[in-house]
Amino acid sequence: MILRFDKKYSLFFALTAILLLSLIVYWPAFFADFTNFDDNRYVTENPLIWSLSSNNIVNIFTSYYDGHYHPLTLFSLAIDYSIAENNPWLFHFVNILLHLINTLLVFVFIRKLITNEFRNTFAVIVSLLFGIHTFHVESVAWISERKDVLFGLFFLLSLISYLKYLEKKKLTLIWLSVLFFILSCLSKGQAVALAPSLVLIDYYKNRNIFSKKLILEKLPFFIIAGFFGYLAMKAHATFPYISSESFPLYDRIVYACYGFFLYIGKIIIPIELSAYYPYPDGSPGLAFLFFPLLLLILFALLVYFFKKNRLFVFSTGFFLVNLILVLKIFEVHLQTGKFIIADRYSYIPSIGIFILMAYLFILLLEKKKNLKLLAGTILVTYIIVLSILSFQRVKVWDNSISLWNSVINKYPNLSWAYGKRALAKSYLGDFKGAFEDNTLAIKYDPKDPHAWNNRGKLRAQTAVSANLLPNNLKDSLLASKKDLDKSIENGPTFFEAFANRGLVNLYLGNLDAALNDLNKAVKYMPTYAVSYYNRGLVLAALGKDLEAIADFNEALELNPRLTMSVFYRGISNLKMGKLDLALEDFSFVINENSRNIAAYVNRAIAYEAQNNLSNALQDLNYVLQIQPNNAEAYFRRGNIVFKKGAIPSAIEDYKKALTYYPNFGNAWYNLGLAYFELDSISNACKCLEKAENIGFDISNCPFTEKCK
Repeated sequence: MILRFDKKYSLFFALTAILLLSLIVYWPAFFADFTNFDDNRYVTENPLIWSLSSNNIVNIFTSYYDGHYHPLTLFSLAIDYSIAENNPWLFHFVNILLHLINTLLVFVFIRKLITNEFRNTFAVIVSLLFGIHTFHVESVAWISERKDVLFGLFFLLSLISYLKYLEKKKLTLIWLSVLFFILSCLSKGQAVALAPSLVLIDYYKNRNIFSKKLILEKLPFFIIAGFFGYLAMKAHATFPYISSESFPLYDRIVYACYGFFLYIGKIIIPIELSAYYPYPDGSPGLAFLFFPLLLLILFALLVYFFKKNRLFVFSTGFFLVNLILVLKIFEVHLQTGKFIIADRYSYIPSIGIFILMAYLFILLLEKKKNLKLLAGTILVTYIIVLSILSFQRVKVWDNSISLWNSVINKYPNLSWAYGKRALAKSYLGDFKGAFEDNTLAIKYDPKDPHAWNNRGKLRAQTAVSANLLPNNLKDSLLASKKDLDKSIENGPTFFEAFANRGLVNLYLGNLDAALNDLNKAVKYMPTYAVSYYNRGLVLAALGKDLEAIADFNEALELNPRLTMSVFYRGISNLKMGKLDLALEDFSFVINENSRNIAAYVNRAIAYEAQNNLSNALQDLNYVLQIQPNNAEAYFRRGNIVFKKGAIPSAIEDYKKALTYYPNFGNAWYNLGLAYFELDSISNACKCLEKAENIGFDISNCPFTEKCK
C-alpha cells in the first residue's frame, strides 16, 4: 500500500522533507523586522529583558507583565536579547527553530497516539500540515508570539511523556509529563487546556476515565491548571484597561459559536487571513443563530460517535478543549478583546482538525480503492497551495507597515489598524502620513481613546521639534491638548493620555494642571516610566528639584534607557549646587551620546561653578566645533574668558552669541559689563539699554550711574 511509510528510511526522508519544506515556507521571516504589534512591548521597549541580571530574572518570574503571567517566554526573549540585542534575526531564528522542533514532536505524538497500521501515514500528514499551515504563520513569524511556539514545545513534550507513561507504566514518566506541563503554563496561559486533553487521550485509549485511579492520576494536572488559571485572572486584573465595556452574555455565546466554526473554516481553507478580525457590527442577527445550532449538531454527533468512532470524538474534542478558553465567552474588557478570532490561538488546537483531515484522506485511500489517485492528487495539490499561501503570508509580517497595510486592505474601516500604522509611520519620520492615519482612526472610531491620544501626542511632538514661532506653537499645543482631552473623555483612566497632556500643559505653562495630570498617570499605571519622567520635568519647573530627582530616579529604575532622566536629574542637581552629582550625570549622558550638545554645555556650567575653567572651555570648544551657531556656548565661553581677564575675546564671544540669538538679554548685559571693563562707556550703555528693552533686569548693574 502506498504512503504507509513502513520502512525506517522512508520515514526519515518524509520527516526531512517536512522540515525542509517548513523551513522554506518561513525563510522570509529570517529577514523580517520587529513590528509594533507588541514587539515593542515585549522586546525593544521592555527593560525586563534587556539584562540577564539576577534582579531582572527575579522580576520576570515574580511579576505579571502586560496583563499576563508567562515568565518563561520573557526569559527566553531575554536570552535572545543578551546575544543579539535589537537585531530581530535571532528572535525570528529561535521562533522558527522551535516551530520545526514542534513539527517533529507532532510527528512523535501522533505515532504514539495512533497505534494502528496507518499511524505512520497519520503522523506524516498531521506533522506536514502543522509545519506548513498558513494559519500558523502568525505564531511563528511574529516575534511576540514566542509564547505559542514555546508553550507548544512543552505542551507536546508533556503529551508524549504521558503517552509513554501509558505504554511503560513508569511513574517517572507521568511526573515528567507534569514538569513539562508546568513549563508550558509558564510560557502561556492557554496551556492549561492540557489537563482535559489528557482525559481525551484516556478516552481514546479506552481507559475508564471515571475510575479512582485515573482521577487521582489527573489530579495534579487539574490542580496545576487551576493554579495557573487563577494566576491568569490575577494578571488580567493588573492590566490598565481604559474601558469596562463588554458584550452581553447572549452576544458573547453566539459570537463564540461563530468564532468556533470560523476557526475550522480558516484551518481548512486559510484565505483572507488577518492579524486582526473585528467583530461584526452590532449585536448578532438571526443569521448568526445558525452557528449555535450547528454546534449543537456537532455535540450530537460526538454523543452518537462516542463509542463508535473514538478518533473522531478525540480529535474534535481536542480541538474544542484547547480552543474554548480563547473563544471569548468570558471576555469582559473589550479594549484588548475586540477581535473575534486570532490565528495564533489555533497553534495547538489545529492538531485536532489535522487528525480529522488525515483520517479523511486515509479513509479515501483505503476504503475507496478507485479514489486513490484522486485522494493523492488532492493532498499534493493542497500541500502545494498551503506552502505558497504560507510563504506569501510570512512576507506580510516583514514590518509594521506591510502588516497594517494587509489588515487595512481587508478591513478598510478598522480604526485600530490605522492607529498602529500611524505609529509605524511616525517612527519612520513620516509625520504627515501618521497624522492622516490618526485622523482616519478617529473617523472610524470617534470613541477610541488611543486614536485621540496618538494624534494629540503627534501634534505636540511635531510642534515642539519644528521650532515654531511662539503664537503658532501655542496654537499647535492647544490643538494637541484638545485631542488629549477627548482621549481622556473616552478613556477616563488612560494613563498615557494623562502623561501626554501633563507634558503639553507643561509646555503651555499650566504647571498645576500638568502636575495634576501626571499624578493621575502615575496612579493609573505605576510602572509607566514616562509618567515619572514628565512629572520630574514639571516638579523641576516648580522649583521642587529634590522631588524631581526622585521621579527621575524612578523613571530610570523602570526604564534604564530613558537617559534624558539622567540629563534632567543633572540639571536639578546643578540648580541645587550638587556639582559633583551634576557632573556625574552629564558625563553619563555624554558617554551614552557623545554628540549631546546640551549635556556638554551644562557640564561646562558645572565645571565653571567649580572654577574648573579649563575643562569648561574644553567642553564649550567641542560644542562650537560641531555646532558653530550655538549662542549659549558662545555666551558661556565668553563668561569664562571674561573671568580669565581676556576681555576682547569675551566681547567677541558675546557678539557671536547675539549674532545667532539677537534677543539674548543676558548676553547684551554681559557685553555691556565687558565694555565697561575697557572704559568704552558709550558702547556699554547701549548694550545695557538693549538688554533692558528686551526685558532683562539691569537694576543690579554697578555701572548704571555712568549711563545717566
